[in-house]
Amino acid sequence: MKQWNVNELEEFGRVQLSPSFFMRDFLFSEISQIQGIPNLPDHPELAIVAGKQLCEQILEPLQDAWGRLAIRSAYRSPAVNQYGNEHRLNCSRNEANYAAHIWDHRDAHGNLGATACIVVPAFIEYFEKTGDWTALAWWIHEHIPAYHEMCFFTKLAAFNIRWYEDQEAPKTIRSYAINPHTGDKKALVDRGRLNPFYVDKALSDFYADLSARSANSDLTDRTVSTCPPSAEAKAADTSNQSTSKESVALQAPVEAESESISPEAQLSDFASRHGLRTRPTGGARSNGLMLCKGTKTVFSLYFSGTDQPGFLEVSFNPKFWTNTQIETLKGCFAEAEAKTSHKWPRMGFKRSQLGAALSAIAQLKF
Repeated sequence: MKQWNVNELEEFGRVQLSPSFFMRDFLFSEISQIQGIPNLPDHPELAIVAGKQLCEQILEPLQDAWGRLAIRSAYRSPAVNQYGNEHRLNCSRNEANYAAHIWDHRDAHGNLGATACIVVPAFIEYFEKTGDWTALAWWIHEHIPAYHEMCFFTKLAAFNIRWYEDQEAPKTIRSYAINPHTGDKKALVDRGRLNPFYVDKALSDFYADLSARSANSDLTDRTVSTCPPSAEAKAADTSNQSTSKESVALQAPVEAESESISPEAQLSDFASRHGLRTRPTGGARSNGLMLCKGTKTVFSLYFSGTDQPGFLEVSFNPKFWTNTQIETLKGCFAEAEAKTSHKWPRMGFKRSQLGAALSAIAQLKF
């Protein structure tokens, strides 16, 4: 067990895990306070790595959409967790909590992970009126693909949410609260398998009425502008600034800085930075790459997909993208008609705009 002094702990608490979160935010423990057991990691460097992923990939996107998050419980030292398990204080055994609440120990598969129990204050009123925790669960499932596991509780719709290093591991959503749609406590997703009740149903229907009650007025289909503002728009914004959260301005450059980098190299770099993998498009249109999350394609890019030379074509999997997001991208970058009809929405744009298009895609989705 690592021995800590005050100066070391102060520096550890100051570690910034993401723009909004610091390590100190995740160290409080009632067990630690009452029993005098230090809630500090044996391997702080591993706790930092796992905590950064949890914050950057899950908590920051959640907070951007829903407003301030409240951290109920997060990191547990092995000693704190063991005491909680032995005294029936709702802690699993240590081996089951490695790469979960115990951030600084890899699990039996060699993976890191990090869990936090959080409350979304903007969701409490909706939950208290409806009892429907599944609305938030499905919203996260559809909008925060980096989560590995969620478990909801009966009070305040608090829930554990977990980042896990193996992003292809099957997801789980379970709850101790009754599902008002089914009348039971069966998992919404059980190790990647969808609850039969939801098969052939549009999951977005189960959170469609959240928009009027959430921190942002239109969470189910957010309007996000990625187009660089015009001079007139900048002047208007200066003279009449709005604090509304209904529209979030995310700027991207109009042109990529260089055409010397191949589309394949740009896509490979994009995939590595956002936890995706690439594979060639198949069939007659094998002149492109698919970018995939697990086994699902997020979007595909074709290197000669339009009738105009020097243009590229991208197609979007509608299961990952809302119509508003796609239309926003089209409004910013589409300059050529797609070459072929396809069941997925498509757009064409200049090859020199690939960097800008990928930047806008990242801001909208990742």
